[in-house]
Amino acid sequence: MNHLPKNLARVVGPPGAVVRDGEPCAGIALLITAIFLVANTIRLAIYAKRKIIMTMKLVGATRMFIRLPFLVEGIIQVSWGGFSRRDLSI
Repeated sequence: MNHLPKNLARVVGPPGAVVRDGEPCAGIALLITAIFLVANTIRLAIYAKRKIIMTMKLVGATRMFIRLPFLVEGIIQVSWGGFSRRDLSI
């Protein structure tokens, strides 16, 4: 009845090796996903405020004056995310 070899553990390998070998792939996938999400979030924020940006350009606002609210908003969101992550961790 038992058709499995007795040294199956050595043939398959330790379970930790599968996890260890998969970690870099998972890390790269998460990094690509994070970059994609951040890029799309910025794109959506600019798209949502395109009329305000055009109005600011028409009245002569500098590039930094236009970019500063996006930078401040990003810093606030990152800080909020970091603090909430810290508070939720065990």
